[in-house]
Amino acid sequence: MTRNSSSQHGNLSSTLAAPRPRLLNWLKDLSQFFRLKPLGGVSAVILVTLVLAAIFAPVISPKDPTKAEFSAMLISPGRDHLLGTDQLGRDILSITIFGARASLYVGIFSVGLAVIVGTLLGLISGYYAGMIDMVIQRLVDALMSVPPIV
Repeated sequence: MTRNSSSQHGNLSSTLAAPRPRLLNWLKDLSQFFRLKPLGGVSAVILVTLVLAAIFAPVISPKDPTKAEFSAMLISPGRDHLLGTDQLGRDILSITIFGARASLYVGIFSVGLAVIVGTLLGLISGYYAGMIDMVIQRLVDALMSVPPIV
C-alpha cells in the first residue's frame, strides 16, 4: 500500500506543478511567429498601428483635419506639420489619421453586411432544396464571375 501511495504522490506532485501564466505562453507564441514569419510580423505591427491610430484619431491627431489655416498653405514637412499641409493649410497627417478612421468604418460595415447577407443566403439555400437552392447558387456563381476590380 505504501508503494502505491508514494507513486500516487509522485504523480500528484508532478501534475500540481505551477502552470505557466497565459501571458508567457502568448508572448512565446508571438516571438515564435516573428521569428518564423518576419514579413507577417512586420505587417501585423503596421496593421495594428493603423487600426489603433484610426480608433484613437481624436486623441492622437495633432491638428483639426477640417480647420483651414490659409497662413500655412503648402508648407513642406517639418516640426509643426510632420507631413506638411495641403493647399488650404490643413495638416496632412491629421487628414490621413481621420481618413484611416473612415476607411476602417467602411471596411467593418461592408464585411459585416457581406457576412449577414451570405449567411442568410446560405441558410435559405441549405434549408430549401430544389429550385430556390439552384437560383441562389446561380446568383452566387454570376456574382463570382465578375472580376473584383469591376
